[in-house]
Amino acid sequence: MEAGASLAGYHVFEVEKVTNDTGKTFSFDVSSFFTDELESALRTKGYEIAEPGKAPAKALRVTCSIVSYSPSTAGEKAEATALGLVPGGFYFRPENIAVVKATLVDQQTGKTMADLISSKSQTETGVIPPISIDSAGHTVSLMSAEKLVLRYAAWGLASKIDETIKQS
Repeated sequence: MEAGASLAGYHVFEVEKVTNDTGKTFSFDVSSFFTDELESALRTKGYEIAEPGKAPAKALRVTCSIVSYSPSTAGEKAEATALGLVPGGFYFRPENIAVVKATLVDQQTGKTMADLISSKSQTETGVIPPISIDSAGHTVSLMSAEKLVLRYAAWGLASKIDETIKQS
């Protein structure tokens, strides 16, 4: 948090498209995926997401950059159906990690309110449950380990934002 800054009273976010500052390209659009996951996580926590350029004055603009991202290699993807059968979900290898920096800016004043870092890896997340399960208990949606690492980083960042607001 910036000195004297308070996030109390903020309930609306404008999430800018996340930048990929890793210098690498990946098999999918990591920026769009992370942006969507962060918006979803913030909504789940009860916050409103404004369309770009349409946020009210009392909103926080979230600017994120993926600083480091080391997904699993193609041979280690968790897309294999058999991994959906692992009790408890998917397991990551230790080298799967995502580090994302976020800056929270007051929409009205342009003042930086807080800088946050979200870092998730196998050692922190452990087991992740399957993405969705049908009524019979079967996994119906699988996600690659590389996307799960980003999902956990996005949800971790949303939790840090939520905690920061509640502590203000």
